[in-house]
Amino acid sequence: MPDAAPGKKGKLRLAGAVVPVEVVPRKKGADFTLELRAHGSVFDSESYVSTEDAFSLRYAALEHYAPPIDLVRFPMNVGDEWEWTGTMTTADEPRKAKAKLTSSIVKSLVQGVSRQAVKVDVALTILPNGPGDTIERTLSFWFVEGKGIVRREFGTESIREPAEE
Repeated sequence: MPDAAPGKKGKLRLAGAVVPVEVVPRKKGADFTLELRAHGSVFDSESYVSTEDAFSLRYAALEHYAPPIDLVRFPMNVGDEWEWTGTMTTADEPRKAKAKLTSSIVKSLVQGVSRQAVKVDVALTILPNGPGDTIERTLSFWFVEGKGIVRREFGTESIREPAEE
């Protein structure tokens, strides 16, 4: 299941700085949260929705998605592609957005062991609220069986990955 615990230790890379974090999973009903703790308090968090039909991104890296973006659909074949439309809110400013999602099989290093992972890439397009430029970004998520989301990247500015052990 995608809502498995990815490991207790991780690294959060923010604009080039590396912050060692403790990854604490919390599940309540369909809500699944990964708390990223540093120095005894919650430094950041990721919020997902886990149902029989999909595993979806609601919030991460200070960005809210409505409706949540389906990262994994059930049933799903690796190689499937799908689309999303909705809003992305950051700094209390909602903007219309759309995305094309693709899935693939890749190798991922987890706790020093190379494992097969399902990688989901989200080609996100954020539309301007008025005059301005459209923003194109890629969000990526690596899922490993029994470990859930072991890594996620929001461009190069916010990356959560396993800590080397």
